Amino acid sequence: MMKIDYELAEKIGATHYFEMRNGDGYTLIDSSTINTHSNGMFSVGKFACVDKHGSVVETMATSFGLDFLLSKVKPIPPKPPVTVGYEKVTESIFDLKDEFERGVLFTKKFNQEWHKIKTEVQLGGLLSMNDDPTKNGIYRRIEKTVDWQNAVVECMKGQPEDGATMNQDLVDELNAAGWGYMTDNDFLEMCRVALHANGEL
Repeated sequence: MMKIDYELAEKIGATHYFEMRNGDGYTLIDSSTINTHSNGMFSVGKFACVDKHGSVVETMATSFGLDFLLSKVKPIPPKPPVTVGYEKVTESIFDLKDEFERGVLFTKKFNQEWHKIKTEVQLGGLLSMNDDPTKNGIYRRIEKTVDWQNAVVECMKGQPEDGATMNQDLVDELNAAGWGYMTDNDFLEMCRVALHANGEL
């Protein structure tokens, strides 16, 4: 499955998608703007085409055959879980316009809770103290998708209350074998092999 741009999907109100031919990307569509026609075609009033590099390449209305709608268009899957982190901003204020407008710049208050920077005045004031290590400055909020590689590593670390420790030798062997470059299908097959070897499958 393609990696969906969930931010773009939310922006245009997309509910479904279909993959382009030859793996060239995908198209997000708003199903509420689908209109069927008597000639067996249907049109989409609101959609966005995304190429394989993640760039939007087309946003105008188009039409397709009804058989295409039934066979290719799929609901957008739920957004995968993410972990949230914050990193100190070191760039010039002139480089922060896009992130400020997207609402991903934060600062820490005295109660140690994160607060979104909402005004340019607030941003400018915080920038003046950004280099002072004794004061809270500007941070960017980073979301990282929890993929199966990260989940497996966390599982191998174990929980402190279980008295478990990470098997570093096994991790090193897996890394040497290139497990981090497995496809999802490769990983599922590896799990099946492990379950079968333990007599659980």
